[in-house]
Amino acid sequence: MQYAYAYQLNGSQTSGLDPDAKAYINAVVGAGATVTSTQRNAINNFYKTGKKDGWYSQLKRMYLPIWAAASPNAIDMVVRTSGTFGGGITHSSGYATGNGSTGYFEYDTTAVTQGLSASTGLLFWLSYVGGTVGFQLGGFNGTGTGNRAVLYAAPGAITSEQTTLTTTVFATGGTSFNLGIVLSTRTSTTSHKVFQRRTTFAQRGATNTTAETVASSSVNQAAWARGQGATRTNFSNAGLGAHGFGLGMTDLQAENFTLALKTLWETSTGLALP
Repeated sequence: MQYAYAYQLNGSQTSGLDPDAKAYINAVVGAGATVTSTQRNAINNFYKTGKKDGWYSQLKRMYLPIWAAASPNAIDMVVRTSGTFGGGITHSSGYATGNGSTGYFEYDTTAVTQGLSASTGLLFWLSYVGGTVGFQLGGFNGTGTGNRAVLYAAPGAITSEQTTLTTTVFATGGTSFNLGIVLSTRTSTTSHKVFQRRTTFAQRGATNTTAETVASSSVNQAAWARGQGATRTNFSNAGLGAHGFGLGMTDLQAENFTLALKTLWETSTGLALP
């Protein structure tokens, strides 16, 4: 592997690596990916920036499906566990695409297990190919209107649901809400905001309606689909370059995180955020 070879040739190239960056790189290399020096540096800068700016500690799961293969694409950047792909997902260089009918990725952990609640939560994805059907990110317990953690978009609207509080944002001025980085953050029971980053960072919607005091979804979180009990439904055909969830970020943390994610993805793939 290119990364392993560079490590042996010149230890100084890796001596400054953040420990989590090194662990993630080793994990994806072990799963069959080749990590170039450019990608290594981009990954390292992402971790270091996040820890310096204070948003990294809010992440509970984050996946970077840029490696054109299922095994490295399934490795979480935070704790290096591996999720599970099912159905039809196509793995391309820089992103992975659902087939809109059977494909999904199981996080193999739940939002409530990772600390999401009526007062804190974070859902995000980076869409290179805009989905026209389905839920890009979702865990949903299927009982009434509560206990859900989902984020989905069509060209004209973004919908974010964390517990029973829903923020729905409709497009204005021709904005494509199914492209770029979309992030939903809850920082209290009365603060739930949706942001999008494409060429710029912008708030797309917010609500201060009091949330019901129920836990977030007790169904395994997923990408390219949502869960209802043991069943996956609402499959997406989006092409995702990153996705994940965590605890709520402030407006500034959300802005800094999405910029760092944009830089990481663009530098690592040679693609441009749409």
